Amino acid sequence: MGLLKIPFFRLGEWKHPKYGTIKGTPSKLKQFADNFKGNVLGRPPFIRIGHDKSAATTFGDAEAKAWIKDIVQEGNVLYALCEPCDENVENLIKSKKYRFASAEYDDNYHEKTTGKNVGTVLSAIALTNEPFLTHLPENVVLSDINNNEFYLDFEEREENKMDEFLKKLSEFFTAMTTKMKLSDEPHTEPNKEGEPPKNEDVNAKFLAEFETMKQKLADIEKTNTNLLSDNEVIKKNNEEKEVEMKLSELKIKGIPPVLCDKAKEILLAMPTSNTIKLADNTEKKLSDMVYEMLSSLPEASRVKYDQFGSQHSQKSGEEDDYKKLADEDIKALGGKITEDGKYIL
Repeated sequence: MGLLKIPFFRLGEWKHPKYGTIKGTPSKLKQFADNFKGNVLGRPPFIRIGHDKSAATTFGDAEAKAWIKDIVQEGNVLYALCEPCDENVENLIKSKKYRFASAEYDDNYHEKTTGKNVGTVLSAIALTNEPFLTHLPENVVLSDINNNEFYLDFEEREENKMDEFLKKLSEFFTAMTTKMKLSDEPHTEPNKEGEPPKNEDVNAKFLAEFETMKQKLADIEKTNTNLLSDNEVIKKNNEEKEVEMKLSELKIKGIPPVLCDKAKEILLAMPTSNTIKLADNTEKKLSDMVYEMLSSLPEASRVKYDQFGSQHSQKSGEEDDYKKLADEDIKALGGKITEDGKYIL
């Protein structure tokens, strides 16, 4: 049986009649993955068919159709990579009898041994055709798309290459030590001319092997460096897409595009892990503070839309009004306006 790729959460926001607003934030997606990798639940989450009914008389009797082996993020979607334990589950997905999935999780999970609130923890995923979260990709069997290697994250691939490098390095020093010991012993094996080999011959052979091993190590190190560079490019592209998506959502909510564009320059320039300690001793990411600052822009200063998601045509006078509002916003933020109308923050 092949691994299953189950999309169960994504970036976005939904209004639930029972649970209120469900938010898929970058922080929440990270908690899903980190708490899974840290085995906070104390057992692997599993795949089931459908959710429990609220009036169910029993608990804990749901069969596992597959066990979750890893959680990875691709773009704005979070996927579970699962190992089936029921051969029929592949057919259910391949035949599209169960095309989607729905997560079972706790946003404020308290670790059972310490009682500490660790945030969002996944407990199970239900295969369903009626997920509450919209616009999720469909479930697939990885063997059908023949792309397993893609789902190894860059840290794991980096670790594998580094392990190989260290192994070769250890082998080299072991070989070098052995050769040095042998070079100190008398040599009785004759060479092609029937004479005992000279120390110079032994040293020359050793040096040749040394150069060969050094070249191999250099090749491995170069491969490892290129891999790290490629991973950094992929990581940077993903970060840029995430920033663009968040700013697009803010533009739809009426935040002036000029402010969003300036914020994008700042967000892409700052390290994603940078945090700042607040007065209440809590820490917050600088990027989150930028988004919150934009979101706090008063309604009076926002771009008006006729309908959510579609901008009305603007008349000349309205454009002047928006320009004035944008100028006031820039000044309020401590920025400057050049003579040619450009903004500097």
